[in-house]
Amino acid sequence: MSTAVEQTPEEWIAAYLTAISIILAKIRTLSDMIAMIQNEWSEKEQAVLFGMDSEGRFLCNSDEVLIIHGMALEFSSALVEHSEQVTQIFDHVEGMVHRLTDSIKFLSTHAEGERQDERIKWIECVERDSRVIGYLLSEVDKLSEAAIRHDEQFNHRLDRIINRTGLPASL
Repeated sequence: MSTAVEQTPEEWIAAYLTAISIILAKIRTLSDMIAMIQNEWSEKEQAVLFGMDSEGRFLCNSDEVLIIHGMALEFSSALVEHSEQVTQIFDHVEGMVHRLTDSIKFLSTHAEGERQDERIKWIECVERDSRVIGYLLSEVDKLSEAAIRHDEQFNHRLDRIINRTGLPASL
């Protein structure tokens, strides 16, 4: 198996850019999913809170309203925490892009045999970053799983209240 030092700069730069683009795509997907979940929760919460029977009476009593509102706050704060972690990961990736840019500038301005020690240092820096990229990818995946889990928990609790109150299940 070849190491980054044995690869040409073009090969490891291409691999590095591919990994970064995968992280950024996953971050974008996760951010979109978090926003969608929060919008969906808001709509469901409003539908439950203001659901009425055929005679215009509210189907939720004040205790249920407090429970639903508390659940929405609890899970929304968890999603806000996920969003903050996503931002930190994005900032970290941005730093990697700057290092990659610097290494490309260095490698493109110095010939293969010239300043070989510095070339190896730049390549090793990118190699370290590529290991970090693997870690960041797993962190983004964990955040996605946690957001989905929170969404499922919220929906499960909300469904129990909907079933108890007799609201339409299509909420």
